Order: sequence, then structure tokens, then C-alpha cells
Amino acid sequence: FFIWAADHLKTDGTLVYNHKPRRNGKMIHPAEWFLRPSVRDRMQLMEEIVWDRCSTHNHSKGLMWPQTERLYVFRRTDGEYRLNNTKVLPHRSDIWKIPRAAANGHNAPFPDALAEAVVIAWTNAGDLVCDPYAGSGTVARITHKLGREFEGSEILPKYHRLACKLMSKAA
Repeated sequence: FFIWAADHLKTDGTLVYNHKPRRNGKMIHPAEWFLRPSVRDRMQLMEEIVWDRCSTHNHSKGLMWPQTERLYVFRRTDGEYRLNNTKVLPHRSDIWKIPRAAANGHNAPFPDALAEAVVIAWTNAGDLVCDPYAGSGTVARITHKLGREFEGSEILPKYHRLACKLMSKAA
């Protein structure tokens, strides 16, 4: 995916990758993928944002309870880094305290505030935002609200239907 993104991003494009440290008896960290030479030669890691979800739902007696996820922000190695770190950006540090989203029919919906912060930070009006795992359409709704173009995909038909339903309510 990282290589595909690098080959398709504009030179001033940005990739924001959300990752929850997955645990199947051990933590799976995305650095295992993005530090490979085939990726490092194409993409430069620019930011690591800690998303404090303000809660957890993974209660394990054998592991600490994860309350955070990460946003990794990349640019092409031959590209420009564009950050709108202005007063309108709701979060200007590398720790974003944004409570998880209310239930909406998806098993892991993004909070509107998270999608809005990402879109404001790394895009301008009229830019194209692509979400290859669109889920319930949070990013689609936010890009529309903020005057950006949107393209997305969702492999599960039930989430595609949910996203269309939520988009029609927002219109």
C-alpha cells in the first residue's frame, strides 16, 4: 500500500495512515512496513501523531489497555511537505485528545473531530482526499463539509450502504 501510495501521490500530496497497535499476543508496529528500503526510498515519515481516544475497549489481563492510536504522516521523498499549522487547526501538537466516535452502525467509526483535524492540517479547499477504507463515510462527510473533493472505497457492502445513508442525511 505504501509503495502504491507513493506512486500515486502528487509531489505535494500527503499520506496520513492511522494505526492501532494490533496485538495477537504481541504488538504489531507499522514501522515493520514503512522502514523497509522499498518504502523508505519512496516515502518520508514527517509526523507521528498520538491520538488519545480517551477510553479503551480492549481489556486484557495480560496486556496494558491501549487507549491511543497513531497517525503517521508521509510525503513522497521527492515531494514537498505541506502542513497548515495555523490557528484554525484544532490540534497543533503531536498529541490529539479526541474521544472516540459515538456508535453509528460501524464497529470502529472515526470521530468527526479526528477526520476534520486531518483534512484541515494537510489539505486545502478543492484538494482531493482519498480514503481507501471509507467505512461509514466519516472522511467523505468531512471533506464535503470543508470544500474538498473525495474518492473512497469500502469492501464491505453493509458499510458502503451505511456511508451512503449517513452522507444523504448530511447533505
